[in-house]
Amino acid sequence: MIEDPLAVLDQYLSHRRAREAEVLAAGRRRNSGATPEALVAVIYQAVKPELHAVARYSVWAHLRKLAAEGYVLSEDAESIDAPWWTQNAAPASVRLAGLRPGMNSPGVEQEPDAHDLSAL
Repeated sequence: MIEDPLAVLDQYLSHRRAREAEVLAAGRRRNSGATPEALVAVIYQAVKPELHAVARYSVWAHLRKLAAEGYVLSEDAESIDAPWWTQNAAPASVRLAGLRPGMNSPGVEQEPDAHDLSAL
């Protein structure tokens, strides 16, 4: 039994926010589009390579959330193999595709703020 579920949840959310910051920072360091796989190679260097395939899905989920919040862009948010850019580094073809700051990427719905624990 979990003695203090709110503390566990807080720790989990803190870890997710830290990982999200790593995803965004790794994307900002690149001048070209980065796939989730490329970001995993940078972010998860200390993790066994056989776990990278699973980590790729986690990074993709972070990218989709960041896209919904207007921080990153992709030509195809539905494809785990598609490259992603930060707003300032995106090529004109991606920016002109209608993916502008504050707009959701196709197929990415806005979700409630995961940082807000007031509903608990």
